[in-house]
Amino acid sequence: MGTCRGSTPILNPAKEPKADQKTITCAGITFFLNPEIADDFQSCSMECDRSFFGKGLTATWPHREGCACHS
Repeated sequence: MGTCRGSTPILNPAKEPKADQKTITCAGITFFLNPEIADDFQSCSMECDRSFFGKGLTATWPHREGCACHS
């Protein structure tokens, strides 16, 4: 959820992808992604803030056509 300026991925633990999902491994973590976000996810960077009031896992990626940040 979010925009290219910073998003918090909505994660659901799974052992294997659903039939239409793509598999991507980043920093040793395997993600099963819905096709509509898989291409954007390949160019993202991730940070994890584990502090008490931290933001948790945050993904960011470059601006792209159609992004709400362009308006």
